Amino acid sequence: MFRIHPLPQAEVQHALQHGEFSPDITTRPSAVIMSQDWCPDWRAMEKWLDAWKTHNKPEQDIDIYLYLYNRSPEFLKFLALKENIWNNHLIPYVRYYCGRHLIAESNYVTPEGFLKRFEHYGCEQHKENV
Repeated sequence: MFRIHPLPQAEVQHALQHGEFSPDITTRPSAVIMSQDWCPDWRAMEKWLDAWKTHNKPEQDIDIYLYLYNRSPEFLKFLALKENIWNNHLIPYVRYYCGRHLIAESNYVTPEGFLKRFEHYGCEQHKENV
């Protein structure tokens, strides 16, 4: 079963300090979707995420964390992390994790493409190594 959460402030701080999210995020199959609230591609992703809440729920066990960083006091620091450390200048930006590994990255993605990241990158294999 999938779950959608806001990205905890402690995880924002952890990423800013360590350049990566903590094992609380990266251990389980999870994705962190980072964007700015005005972005049209984010709005499109938000629509299919909202649809998953009510119907067409994916069967995969995935935690999805959302962070609209333009609303954050850490906006400039987080933008620098995303662009200078993670080398991603587009939004939305998605980081996919499983078994404490970054298994994929993307920008805008369809619902099918989102789920395939976990299948394609062998998330089950990583889960066994935890």
